[in-house]
Amino acid sequence: MQRLPVQLVLVALIGALFFLAAFHPAVLDISNAGWLIRGSDGGENALGMHAWLHDPASLWSLRTGLLNAPEGTPLLFTDSNPLLGLLLKPFAGILPPDAQFVGLWLLACCLLQPLFGWLLLRHHATGQLALWCGVVLLCALPTWFNRYLHANLFGHWLILWALWNFTDKQRAARFSAWVPPLIIAAMVHNYLLILVAAIWGSALLERFATLNGPVATRRRVELVGGALAIVGAVALIARWHGLGEHFAVTGSYGAFAMPLDALWNPANPGYGTILPAIPQRDRTHVFFRSEDRHATGSSQVVRFEEGFRLHRLSRG
Repeated sequence: MQRLPVQLVLVALIGALFFLAAFHPAVLDISNAGWLIRGSDGGENALGMHAWLHDPASLWSLRTGLLNAPEGTPLLFTDSNPLLGLLLKPFAGILPPDAQFVGLWLLACCLLQPLFGWLLLRHHATGQLALWCGVVLLCALPTWFNRYLHANLFGHWLILWALWNFTDKQRAARFSAWVPPLIIAAMVHNYLLILVAAIWGSALLERFATLNGPVATRRRVELVGGALAIVGAVALIARWHGLGEHFAVTGSYGAFAMPLDALWNPANPGYGTILPAIPQRDRTHVFFRSEDRHATGSSQVVRFEEGFRLHRLSRG
Protein backbone atom coordinates (compact mmCIF):
# COMPACT_ATOMS: atom_id res chain seq x y z
CA MET A 1 0.00 0.00 0.00
CA GLN A 2 1.47 3.33 -1.06
CA ARG A 3 1.43 6.20 1.37
CA LEU A 4 -1.06 8.99 0.80
CA PRO A 5 1.54 11.67 -0.15
CA VAL A 6 3.06 9.31 -2.72
CA GLN A 7 -0.35 8.60 -4.24
CA LEU A 8 -1.17 12.31 -4.46
CA VAL A 9 2.16 12.95 -6.19
CA LEU A 10 1.30 10.20 -8.71
CA VAL A 11 -2.12 11.78 -9.24
CA ALA A 12 -0.50 15.16 -9.95
CA LEU A 13 2.10 13.54 -12.24
CA ILE A 14 -0.60 11.77 -14.30
CA GLY A 15 -2.53 15.02 -14.65
CA ALA A 16 0.56 16.99 -15.65
CA LEU A 17 1.57 14.39 -18.23
CA PHE A 18 -1.87 14.36 -19.81
CA PHE A 19 -1.84 18.16 -19.92
CA LEU A 20 1.58 18.28 -21.59
CA ALA A 21 0.54 15.55 -24.04
CA ALA A 22 -2.40 17.66 -25.20
CA PHE A 23 -1.32 21.29 -24.74
CA HIS A 24 1.75 23.46 -25.12
CA PRO A 25 3.00 24.99 -21.84
CA ALA A 26 2.68 28.44 -23.45
CA VAL A 27 -1.09 28.28 -22.98
CA LEU A 28 -0.46 28.85 -19.25
CA ASP A 29 0.89 32.34 -19.94
CA ILE A 30 -2.06 34.60 -19.07
CA SER A 31 -0.75 37.28 -21.46
CA ASN A 32 -0.81 34.80 -24.35
CA ALA A 33 -4.29 35.24 -25.79
CA GLY A 34 -3.24 34.62 -29.39
CA TRP A 35 -3.65 30.85 -29.22
CA LEU A 36 -7.37 31.34 -28.54
CA ILE A 37 -8.21 33.86 -31.28
CA ARG A 38 -8.73 31.41 -34.11
CA GLY A 39 -12.49 31.36 -34.68
CA SER A 40 -13.25 28.78 -31.99
CA ASP A 41 -15.14 28.69 -28.70
CA GLY A 42 -11.85 29.44 -26.94
CA GLY A 43 -11.67 32.89 -28.49
CA GLU A 44 -15.25 33.62 -27.56
CA ASN A 45 -14.45 32.47 -24.02
CA ALA A 46 -11.50 34.84 -23.69
CA LEU A 47 -13.32 37.79 -25.27
CA GLY A 48 -16.40 37.29 -23.12
CA MET A 49 -14.33 37.12 -19.94
CA HIS A 50 -12.35 40.19 -20.99
CA ALA A 51 -15.53 42.17 -21.65
CA TRP A 52 -17.13 41.17 -18.34
CA LEU A 53 -14.05 41.83 -16.22
CA HIS A 54 -13.56 45.28 -17.74
CA ASP A 55 -17.22 46.34 -17.90
CA PRO A 56 -17.70 48.90 -15.10
CA ALA A 57 -21.45 48.34 -15.20
CA SER A 58 -21.30 44.54 -14.90
CA LEU A 59 -20.59 44.52 -11.15
CA TRP A 60 -21.73 41.05 -9.97
CA SER A 61 -24.57 40.65 -12.47
CA LEU A 62 -22.89 37.91 -14.57
CA ARG A 63 -23.76 39.80 -17.74
CA THR A 64 -22.02 42.47 -19.78
CA GLY A 65 -23.32 45.29 -21.94
CA LEU A 66 -20.06 45.55 -23.90
CA LEU A 67 -21.16 42.64 -26.13
CA ASN A 68 -24.44 42.32 -28.05
CA ALA A 69 -25.18 45.98 -27.33
CA PRO A 70 -27.48 47.47 -26.34
CA GLU A 71 -29.17 44.48 -24.69
CA GLY A 72 -25.96 42.90 -23.49
CA THR A 73 -25.46 39.18 -22.89
CA PRO A 74 -24.98 36.81 -19.94
CA LEU A 75 -21.40 35.75 -19.32
CA LEU A 76 -22.36 32.09 -19.73
CA PHE A 77 -23.55 32.80 -23.29
CA THR A 78 -20.07 33.94 -24.30
CA ASP A 79 -18.77 30.42 -23.49
CA SER A 80 -16.86 31.96 -20.60
CA ASN A 81 -16.59 30.43 -17.16
CA PRO A 82 -18.79 32.32 -14.67
CA LEU A 83 -17.18 30.61 -11.67
CA LEU A 84 -13.71 31.63 -12.83
CA GLY A 85 -15.01 35.12 -13.59
CA LEU A 86 -16.29 35.58 -10.03
CA LEU A 87 -12.93 34.47 -8.63
CA LEU A 88 -11.07 36.92 -10.89
CA LYS A 89 -13.42 39.90 -10.55
CA PRO A 90 -11.74 41.37 -7.43
CA PHE A 91 -8.41 41.43 -9.31
CA ALA A 92 -9.73 42.83 -12.61
CA GLY A 93 -8.00 46.18 -12.07
CA ILE A 94 -4.52 44.69 -11.77
CA LEU A 95 -4.74 41.98 -14.44
CA PRO A 96 -3.00 42.42 -17.81
CA PRO A 97 -5.41 44.01 -20.31
CA ASP A 98 -5.56 40.89 -22.52
CA ALA A 99 -5.32 38.28 -19.78
CA GLN A 100 -6.68 34.83 -20.56
CA PHE A 101 -7.19 32.02 -18.07
CA VAL A 102 -8.35 29.24 -20.34
CA GLY A 103 -4.96 27.53 -20.16
CA LEU A 104 -4.93 27.55 -16.36
CA TRP A 105 -8.48 26.18 -16.31
CA LEU A 106 -7.44 23.35 -18.63
CA LEU A 107 -4.49 22.55 -16.36
CA ALA A 108 -6.74 22.57 -13.30
CA CYS A 109 -9.11 20.15 -15.05
CA CYS A 110 -6.20 17.88 -16.01
CA LEU A 111 -5.16 17.75 -12.34
CA LEU A 112 -8.66 17.30 -10.93
CA GLN A 113 -9.63 14.54 -13.40
CA PRO A 114 -7.10 12.00 -12.05
CA LEU A 115 -7.71 13.20 -8.48
CA PHE A 116 -11.40 12.35 -8.57
CA GLY A 117 -10.68 9.24 -10.61
CA TRP A 118 -8.36 8.10 -7.83
CA LEU A 119 -10.91 8.96 -5.14
CA LEU A 120 -13.57 7.05 -7.07
CA LEU A 121 -11.51 3.89 -7.55
CA ARG A 122 -9.17 3.59 -4.58
CA HIS A 123 -11.58 1.65 -2.33
CA HIS A 124 -12.87 -0.56 -5.14
CA ALA A 125 -9.77 -1.51 -7.17
CA THR A 126 -8.41 -5.00 -6.51
CA GLY A 127 -4.83 -3.71 -6.21
CA GLN A 128 -2.46 -0.86 -6.91
CA LEU A 129 -1.93 -1.85 -10.55
CA ALA A 130 -5.68 -1.97 -11.18
CA LEU A 131 -6.11 1.35 -9.36
CA TRP A 132 -3.57 3.28 -11.42
CA CYS A 133 -4.62 1.66 -14.68
CA GLY A 134 -8.16 2.75 -13.88
CA VAL A 135 -7.07 6.31 -13.08
CA VAL A 136 -5.16 6.53 -16.37
CA LEU A 137 -8.11 5.14 -18.31
CA LEU A 138 -10.44 7.72 -16.77
CA CYS A 139 -8.05 10.38 -18.09
CA ALA A 140 -7.58 8.80 -21.52
CA LEU A 141 -11.14 9.49 -22.64
CA PRO A 142 -11.59 10.86 -26.17
CA THR A 143 -14.95 12.30 -25.08
CA TRP A 144 -13.09 14.35 -22.46
CA PHE A 145 -10.25 15.67 -24.60
CA ASN A 146 -12.64 16.36 -27.47
CA ARG A 147 -14.19 19.12 -25.32
CA TYR A 148 -11.06 21.26 -24.93
CA LEU A 149 -12.29 23.72 -27.55
CA HIS A 150 -15.19 24.51 -25.23
CA ALA A 151 -13.10 24.81 -22.10
CA ASN A 152 -15.96 24.84 -19.59
CA LEU A 153 -16.99 21.37 -20.72
CA PHE A 154 -13.48 20.13 -19.99
CA GLY A 155 -14.61 19.91 -16.36
CA HIS A 156 -15.51 16.22 -16.49
CA TRP A 157 -14.01 15.89 -13.01
CA LEU A 158 -17.36 17.18 -11.76
CA ILE A 159 -18.97 14.01 -13.11
CA LEU A 160 -16.35 11.88 -11.35
CA TRP A 161 -16.94 13.87 -8.15
CA ALA A 162 -20.66 13.06 -8.35
CA LEU A 163 -19.92 9.38 -9.01
CA TRP A 164 -17.54 9.35 -6.04
CA ASN A 165 -20.38 10.64 -3.86
CA PHE A 166 -22.80 8.11 -5.30
CA THR A 167 -20.57 5.09 -4.64
CA ASP A 168 -20.43 5.69 -0.87
CA LYS A 169 -23.68 5.16 1.04
CA GLN A 170 -22.87 7.61 3.82
CA ARG A 171 -21.61 10.31 1.49
CA ALA A 172 -24.52 9.80 -0.92
CA ALA A 173 -26.95 10.35 1.96
CA ARG A 174 -25.47 13.72 2.98
CA PHE A 175 -26.78 16.87 1.33
CA SER A 176 -23.54 18.58 2.35
CA ALA A 177 -21.65 16.22 0.02
CA TRP A 178 -23.86 17.11 -2.98
CA VAL A 179 -24.13 20.87 -2.62
CA PRO A 180 -20.53 21.69 -3.71
CA PRO A 181 -20.51 19.69 -7.00
CA LEU A 182 -24.03 20.83 -7.89
CA ILE A 183 -23.35 24.52 -7.23
CA ILE A 184 -19.95 24.43 -8.95
CA ALA A 185 -21.44 22.62 -11.97
CA ALA A 186 -24.22 25.23 -12.15
CA MET A 187 -21.58 27.97 -12.15
CA VAL A 188 -19.42 26.29 -14.81
CA HIS A 189 -21.89 24.96 -17.40
CA ASN A 190 -25.47 23.74 -17.57
CA TYR A 191 -24.52 20.59 -19.48
CA LEU A 192 -22.33 19.46 -16.60
CA LEU A 193 -25.06 20.42 -14.16
CA ILE A 194 -27.53 18.07 -15.89
CA LEU A 195 -25.10 15.16 -15.58
CA VAL A 196 -24.24 15.84 -11.94
CA ALA A 197 -27.91 16.38 -11.10
CA ALA A 198 -28.83 13.07 -12.77
CA ILE A 199 -26.42 11.20 -10.48
CA TRP A 200 -27.64 13.12 -7.42
CA GLY A 201 -31.25 12.40 -8.37
CA SER A 202 -30.48 8.70 -8.62
CA ALA A 203 -28.92 8.69 -5.13
CA LEU A 204 -31.87 10.69 -3.82
CA LEU A 205 -34.42 8.26 -5.25
CA GLU A 206 -32.54 5.27 -3.88
CA ARG A 207 -32.46 6.78 -0.39
CA PHE A 208 -36.14 7.79 -0.58
CA ALA A 209 -37.21 4.30 -1.63
CA THR A 210 -35.13 2.42 0.95
CA LEU A 211 -36.15 4.40 4.04
CA ASN A 212 -38.13 2.28 6.48
CA GLY A 213 -39.12 2.12 10.11
CA PRO A 214 -41.35 4.32 12.27
CA VAL A 215 -39.55 7.54 11.34
CA ALA A 216 -39.46 6.86 7.58
CA THR A 217 -42.22 9.37 6.79
CA ARG A 218 -40.50 12.15 8.71
CA ARG A 219 -37.18 11.38 7.04
CA ARG A 220 -38.80 11.40 3.62
CA VAL A 221 -40.28 14.83 4.34
CA GLU A 222 -36.85 16.06 5.43
CA LEU A 223 -35.35 14.53 2.29
CA VAL A 224 -37.82 16.27 0.01
CA GLY A 225 -37.33 19.55 1.88
CA GLY A 226 -33.56 19.38 1.52
CA ALA A 227 -33.84 18.47 -2.15
CA LEU A 228 -36.17 21.41 -2.81
CA ALA A 229 -33.71 23.74 -1.08
CA ILE A 230 -30.89 22.59 -3.36
CA VAL A 231 -33.09 22.83 -6.45
CA GLY A 232 -34.09 26.33 -5.36
CA ALA A 233 -30.44 27.38 -5.01
CA VAL A 234 -29.66 26.01 -8.48
CA ALA A 235 -32.73 27.81 -9.89
CA LEU A 236 -31.46 31.08 -8.43
CA ILE A 237 -28.11 30.50 -10.13
CA ALA A 238 -29.94 29.77 -13.39
CA ARG A 239 -31.79 33.07 -13.01
CA TRP A 240 -28.45 34.76 -12.35
CA HIS A 241 -27.26 33.31 -15.65
CA GLY A 242 -30.29 34.74 -17.45
CA LEU A 243 -33.02 32.12 -17.15
CA GLY A 244 -36.35 33.60 -18.27
CA GLU A 245 -34.90 36.12 -20.69
CA HIS A 246 -35.79 36.16 -24.37
CA PHE A 247 -33.27 34.64 -26.78
CA ALA A 248 -33.32 34.06 -30.52
CA VAL A 249 -33.58 30.43 -31.61
CA THR A 250 -30.71 28.89 -33.58
CA GLY A 251 -32.50 26.21 -35.59
CA SER A 252 -30.16 23.37 -34.56
CA TYR A 253 -27.36 23.96 -32.05
CA GLY A 254 -28.37 23.46 -28.43
CA ALA A 255 -31.92 22.77 -29.51
CA PHE A 256 -32.81 19.80 -27.33
CA ALA A 257 -35.50 20.44 -24.77
CA MET A 258 -34.11 17.79 -22.39
CA PRO A 259 -30.68 16.20 -22.78
CA LEU A 260 -31.60 12.81 -21.36
CA ASP A 261 -33.80 12.04 -24.37
CA ALA A 262 -31.53 13.52 -27.03
CA LEU A 263 -30.46 10.17 -28.50
CA TRP A 264 -33.96 9.36 -29.69
CA ASN A 265 -35.67 12.75 -29.77
CA PRO A 266 -33.46 15.48 -31.23
CA ALA A 267 -34.75 18.86 -32.34
CA ASN A 268 -33.20 18.63 -35.77
CA PRO A 269 -35.05 16.02 -37.91
CA GLY A 270 -31.96 15.62 -40.09
CA TYR A 271 -30.05 13.92 -37.27
CA GLY A 272 -32.13 10.75 -37.61
CA THR A 273 -34.73 9.90 -35.00
CA ILE A 274 -37.11 7.28 -33.75
CA LEU A 275 -39.59 9.80 -32.39
CA PRO A 276 -40.50 13.09 -34.08
CA ALA A 277 -38.22 16.03 -33.39
CA ILE A 278 -39.21 18.73 -30.88
CA PRO A 279 -39.54 22.14 -32.54
CA GLN A 280 -37.79 25.01 -30.81
CA ARG A 281 -39.80 27.54 -28.89
CA ASP A 282 -39.17 31.23 -29.43
CA ARG A 283 -38.92 32.03 -25.72
CA THR A 284 -36.56 29.56 -24.15
CA HIS A 285 -33.22 29.24 -22.49
CA VAL A 286 -30.32 26.90 -23.19
CA PHE A 287 -29.66 26.37 -19.48
CA PHE A 288 -31.60 23.11 -19.65
CA ARG A 289 -30.59 22.04 -23.14
CA SER A 290 -27.83 19.86 -24.39
CA GLU A 291 -26.47 18.04 -27.41
CA ASP A 292 -26.69 14.35 -28.07
CA ARG A 293 -23.12 13.67 -26.95
CA HIS A 294 -24.04 14.89 -23.48
CA ALA A 295 -27.13 12.67 -23.49
CA THR A 296 -24.77 9.84 -24.34
CA GLY A 297 -22.78 10.84 -21.27
CA SER A 298 -25.95 10.64 -19.19
CA SER A 299 -26.68 7.15 -20.46
CA GLN A 300 -23.13 6.08 -19.58
CA VAL A 301 -23.65 7.50 -16.09
CA VAL A 302 -26.82 5.42 -15.73
CA ARG A 303 -24.94 2.29 -16.84
CA PHE A 304 -22.19 3.00 -14.31
CA GLU A 305 -24.70 3.43 -11.50
CA GLU A 306 -26.55 0.22 -12.37
CA GLY A 307 -23.25 -1.66 -12.62
CA PHE A 308 -22.14 -0.35 -9.24
CA ARG A 309 -25.46 -1.33 -7.66
CA LEU A 310 -25.09 -4.89 -9.00
CA HIS A 311 -21.51 -5.00 -7.73
CA ARG A 312 -22.64 -3.78 -4.29
CA LEU A 313 -25.46 -6.36 -4.18
CA SER A 314 -23.11 -9.19 -5.17
CA ARG A 315 -20.86 -8.30 -2.24
CA GLY A 316 -23.78 -8.25 0.17
